[in-house]
Amino acid sequence: MVVSPDSPPVDRGAPTCGPELTKKQTRYAQPVTDPTHRLAELRAAERRNQVRRLRDILRSNLFNHRYPAARLPSEAELMAGHGVTRGVVRDALDLLRDEGIIDRLQGYGTYTLQLPQVGDLVNFRGLEHVPQSGVWDAFARTTLLSRRVVDTPDAVHAIMTDTGGRCLEFEYSVHSDSETLAVSTHYFRYPEAEVIATGKLGSNFWEFLHRSGLRVGQAKTTISAALVDANYAEILGTAVKAPLITLDQVLFTMDAEVFDVAFIRLRGDRLQIGMSSSDPEYPRA
Repeated sequence: MVVSPDSPPVDRGAPTCGPELTKKQTRYAQPVTDPTHRLAELRAAERRNQVRRLRDILRSNLFNHRYPAARLPSEAELMAGHGVTRGVVRDALDLLRDEGIIDRLQGYGTYTLQLPQVGDLVNFRGLEHVPQSGVWDAFARTTLLSRRVVDTPDAVHAIMTDTGGRCLEFEYSVHSDSETLAVSTHYFRYPEAEVIATGKLGSNFWEFLHRSGLRVGQAKTTISAALVDANYAEILGTAVKAPLITLDQVLFTMDAEVFDVAFIRLRGDRLQIGMSSSDPEYPRA
């Protein structure tokens, strides 16, 4: 074909090779993966999985007190027992140390620091019975932070409407050794607040209510997770953005009237909440 200088340019299409591709060619183009690079990625991912799995296994053993004298096996024993490398063992232990569960001391080994306390969910919701021992009973003490009459907060008034505008603010913290584990803020209506205003708390909140002559007809508890803010970091002695378990709890009288609204905040790294459920035909002990 002869093209004169005055002829319009001929569009011969985009090249099929080179740096520029048509949209259709780009759609079907496949990236070229270096097999060696891909193999390295797979190995790195598997190593991360090994670290994660070992951390979870060691965490479970620690929480269930399976290591005598709260000391973990040596690195060599963990390597042999779990079929992993020394690097995997050390990384798993580093994760547990970052959680504040263990520490490592030269010449002594790896040992347990403060383990989360385990409490049955019934101890939080207060249903079916008055628990004979509270979640913190055997290993904790309480400190009263506030016991005073206040104007009913709007969030409390929305739930407990018959306070007459005033209620008893009752707040305490829970400690184990030198650590603060939880802060619990209650707003009691009157007349129930009258016995709360003078009673001795102890470490078992439900038993405290029982001693005060207050019977819980129903308890509604909402459990969620949050991050520690600066205010709670100071009182709990933990880092900002550390895990926090939040319980918003409402207690009812036997006449279905609300008498307590509570906001409970617990260190997520210091508590496990357990529960069990079973078929009605499951054999009971």
